[in-house]
Amino acid sequence: MSYDPSGQYHVPTTYEWNLTIERQLPAKTLFRIAYVGSRSLHILETEYYNPSNPGGVAGCPGSVGSPGKAGTGLANCTVFLGSGGAFKTNTFSSTVQADITDINANYNALQTSVEKRMAHGLTFLANYTYSKSLDDLPFGEGVSGFDTGYSVLPFNDPNRHRMDYGPSGFDHAHVFTGSYVWHSPSLRSSSTLLRYLLGDYEIGGIISAASGRPITVLQGTELSSRGIGQDRGTFVPGIDPYSANSCAGVTAKCVSWLNPAAFLSTAALKANCATFGPTCALPTFGNVGKNVLRLPRTSGWDVQVSKYFNFTERWKLQLRVEYFNVLNHPNFAPESISTGTVNGTDQISAFDKLNNNNAFGTFRAGQASDPRV
Repeated sequence: MSYDPSGQYHVPTTYEWNLTIERQLPAKTLFRIAYVGSRSLHILETEYYNPSNPGGVAGCPGSVGSPGKAGTGLANCTVFLGSGGAFKTNTFSSTVQADITDINANYNALQTSVEKRMAHGLTFLANYTYSKSLDDLPFGEGVSGFDTGYSVLPFNDPNRHRMDYGPSGFDHAHVFTGSYVWHSPSLRSSSTLLRYLLGDYEIGGIISAASGRPITVLQGTELSSRGIGQDRGTFVPGIDPYSANSCAGVTAKCVSWLNPAAFLSTAALKANCATFGPTCALPTFGNVGKNVLRLPRTSGWDVQVSKYFNFTERWKLQLRVEYFNVLNHPNFAPESISTGTVNGTDQISAFDKLNNNNAFGTFRAGQASDPRV
């Protein structure tokens, strides 16, 4: 049973529009260019209605703590940071969730394609899309049923939607796909030997490339002590968040993609929280925007080569060789490849969490998509 006291549970709505221009070119070639846009309203999200409240603690004024947590020994704000949500708003329940349709999204794209129909044994199709998808759905949250990827800010914070507005989790600014097939002449007028050796070959392939998908850096430690578990990282001004250096001092082969030095560590935030303002609670949500960083680009090239032997009009023989990812290019995907644990730390969840220093921002052995798929 559900109840919506605010009356804000609306039917999700999407508006779509496009403008397409097609042009016939010489050599049986068709060029197409289009602008495609959409706007989605009232998308579902899950809100967390029982955050902790760091009140009654010296150095963290301005709120009221839960009576059931009196005498916990949290002497000051620094001690309180990272206490894992010791002060629940409602002490009689641990988790209170509600689904509400208050998320909006928009998409704008330039889409182009070139298609050549079969002529002289050659056909190809190429597509390129330059797009941007934005929404205010909290990082890591789905849009169906109850989820746990809550907003970093409490549900009643007026800045919550601004904090969560950014590129969609599936946003890829640049996407290219291309396919081609070339069939060599049959050499019907040549000798049987030349026809079998040099005629009726077919070469085809699929080429794909896309810019990296977005990622959000999380602190990995409950610094705001709201019990939500989505505190963002905090940038160190003037330091590049990306690193091209290989990892050092680890046994597993890995490559650093994100630079840990570009973010304040948990220890640094706890030790210097007073320098960020009169209270420790406000800055510890972090200042890393949602999905402002990107994973590496992905690319692939699959090739097939076939040889046809024509014995009669009815009987033919095809010999076919397929080679996937012919350049053997790795596509790193820490969010989808299960690599187990290292020293008790899950290597997928550790990639974007600062408190796992040895695993943060690094691609380790096994975190690449299958090079032959």
